[in-house]
Amino acid sequence: EAARETYNTIVILGGDGTVSLLASSLKDEDYRPEIAILPTGTVNNVARALNIEINLDKAIKDLPNLTPQSIDAGLVNDQVFLSLVSTGTIPESVFEVNEEEKERLGPVAYLVEGIQALNKQKSYRFSLNIDNKVDEFELDLLLIGVSSSVVGLTNFFKDASYNDGKLHIFGLKKTTLGDRVGSIANWIFDTEKVQNNGVLTVDAKNIKIELLNKDVSTHVAVDGDKGPSFPVEISVLPNYINVLTPDQK
Repeated sequence: EAARETYNTIVILGGDGTVSLLASSLKDEDYRPEIAILPTGTVNNVARALNIEINLDKAIKDLPNLTPQSIDAGLVNDQVFLSLVSTGTIPESVFEVNEEEKERLGPVAYLVEGIQALNKQKSYRFSLNIDNKVDEFELDLLLIGVSSSVVGLTNFFKDASYNDGKLHIFGLKKTTLGDRVGSIANWIFDTEKVQNNGVLTVDAKNIKIELLNKDVSTHVAVDGDKGPSFPVEISVLPNYINVLTPDQK
């Protein structure tokens, strides 16, 4: 209704899944209002990536001083997302976090489940078609993001930005538990000790993912919520929407 009546701004209270749901609902509209985010979710990765104040009272007070910034989005099958598509044992564990745990522990609830998932001797074999180059990988974790930020880590993809027109891909290959933990830690803290045989990193415009494990049925996670089942096709939507953000200067 706001799009069709050409409202200037939609202010949304919610977390990453709610904000992406709004973005997806505007996919087929000729006109998209700019959006302002008041973050009330568990992680608020989209807000963190855009330097939006996480404290709700401060975010409300900031509203009159924000300026529009054009940002990219991603499209997984026919669903728009503003943050991250993920798959593997860690994203699967996120589905096990209930609303009560989210409210009580916040992002720590995801961390606990993620650490437990790393200990599972389970991985998936994927066929990845990355910009028409096809390869197969056995991975414990696969992340596809549209900004530098992943689950609140604002510099996870070091050289990425919200308007570079790219998808940013990170894969954790099947190794020992110690190597997996070390690879993630080294990547996050940029110690330059990440082994090329331990991780997969690449930027792309389009990626098609097929799950080759015939005995497994799983879904991708889209901004923390359960998304479509395999196969999936993901593409970048450059300059998809304007979001009100603090002055980047």
